[in-house]
Amino acid sequence: MNTLTNFQPIAFGPPERRLFGIYHLSQAQAADHRPAVILCNAFGQEAIRAQRFQRALAERLARAGHPVLRFDYFGTGDSMGDDAEGDLDGWCQDLHTAHQELRRLAATSRIVWVGMRLGGSVALRAARTAPTDLARLILWDPVLDGSRYLAHLRDRHIASLENVYSLPLNPAPRDLADDPSCYRDEAIGFALSPRLRSQLMALGTESHSWPTTPSDIIVITDPDTPDGMDLEFICARNPGRAQVLVVQHGTNWTTDTAANTSLVPTAAMMMIAQQTGDAQ
Repeated sequence: MNTLTNFQPIAFGPPERRLFGIYHLSQAQAADHRPAVILCNAFGQEAIRAQRFQRALAERLARAGHPVLRFDYFGTGDSMGDDAEGDLDGWCQDLHTAHQELRRLAATSRIVWVGMRLGGSVALRAARTAPTDLARLILWDPVLDGSRYLAHLRDRHIASLENVYSLPLNPAPRDLADDPSCYRDEAIGFALSPRLRSQLMALGTESHSWPTTPSDIIVITDPDTPDGMDLEFICARNPGRAQVLVVQHGTNWTTDTAANTSLVPTAAMMMIAQQTGDAQ
C-alpha cells in the first residue's frame, strides 16, 4: 500500500482474463457507513483523456470515506487481452468481476457503480444481472445511441488522420469519408471489432430499457447535447425511473484540443461525489 496516497495496484480475475486495477483505501473514519465505489471507464481516447478525472475523483471519494476501485476492462489499458478482443458483454463480465473483488477488499454490503460515456452503457448493461448489493448507478453522459456514437468516432478518426498526423496519406482520408466500408475497424487509434461494432449499433433510444435493479439510478448530462436530448426522450417514456441532473461542463473528450490537456470538470466531479455520498 502506498502510504502517501493510500492506493495500491492490483491484479484480479480468472487466469485467462486477468484485470488490472487501482484500489483506493478509504481515508476517513466514516468508512463503515459509506458505500464502496467502482469507476467504469470510457472507451478509447475518451478513456485516456478521462484518466486524470478518474484519479482525482477516486482520491476525493476515498478522502470522504469511500473505498474505490478503478480498473481496466479486458483488452484495454494494463489488463490482459488485445484491444480487438474487447466487447460489451465481456466488459460487463469484467465489471461483475471487479464488483466481487471490491466486495472482498472493502468488506462492504453496498457498492455504487459510476460510469462515464461508454462505461455508463456497460454499467447499464451489467446491471441487468446485478448483485443485490449494488446500491446505485451514477451515469455521466452514457452512450445511448450507438450508431451516432460510431459515426462520431469515425468522424474524429478521419479528422485526426487529416489534421494531426504528419505522414501524407494517399488516398487522403477525406476522399474516403463517404465510403461506408472505410474506417470501420479503428477509432482514433483503438480497434473496433465487428462484435463490438454490432453491439454498439444495437444501442438505440427506441430499444432502450432501464434495468430493474438497482432502484436508484442517477444520470448526469447536459440537456443541450445530443446525448442529453436522447436521455430526455427516454425518460419521457418511463418517468421517474431515473433521476436526471444537469451539468453543463463544456468538455468534448474527443476533440484534438483535449488530447494533451488535463481535463477535470469540477462541476461534474462535485455532482458525482455528492450523489455517491447520498447513496443509501
